[in-house]
Amino acid sequence: ALDVKDVDSFRSLAQERGYEVKTAAGIRPSARSVSGITNARELVKWAYDRETEVGDITEPLEIDDYFVVAVLTGSREQGAPEFEDVKDDMELAVIKEKKAEIMEAEIGTDYSGLDEVANIWGSTVQTASGVALNNPSLPGVGNEPKVIGTAFGFDAGSLLLPIRGNIGVYVVQVDDVTRVDTQSIDLSAEVRSLQTTLRNSVTGQAVNALNKAKGVKNEIDRVY
Repeated sequence: ALDVKDVDSFRSLAQERGYEVKTAAGIRPSARSVSGITNARELVKWAYDRETEVGDITEPLEIDDYFVVAVLTGSREQGAPEFEDVKDDMELAVIKEKKAEIMEAEIGTDYSGLDEVANIWGSTVQTASGVALNNPSLPGVGNEPKVIGTAFGFDAGSLLLPIRGNIGVYVVQVDDVTRVDTQSIDLSAEVRSLQTTLRNSVTGQAVNALNKAKGVKNEIDRVY
């Protein structure tokens, strides 16, 4: 057994022995991976076990090619979270929002091209090709649906005002737009796929509605 009594001594012992300490927040009962550790169902079930309390530490768990020792540092009741539980997340969101506001103000609106903006920020102009409206991922950047959606509202040659995205603030110039002739597209396969998806979801939705009406709580994730 580990000779530790609290989270601080757990961290100290891990660092003393040269082990990596990872933090995982907001673990859902259905999670199958935790902080990069795959096949972590046993660990998740331990965390959600009714007998597990905050501060409890597992025995070494063999997961894939590793031995994992975990400590439960906190728990959250179902429903609206307490302010202290989300304070750090809210602080990060506000900082991100304020940084974006400052960047937008410094970029301004009085610019003639992307090179001018790039020079101000010591950056380079990047080109994204093959961007599609049905794919929110911006090549080389990440998930930016607002940026892509905004760009598709303009014609080729348009130079847009700063757009606040998930990762940063963007100035976009639309070089070219390829419009699809929707009248010539055969959507029958897509229709069949959607119909199949809807049919398959009916049973699950009905069961969920009955469970909610009767106050039945599904806790299968505690077992499997």
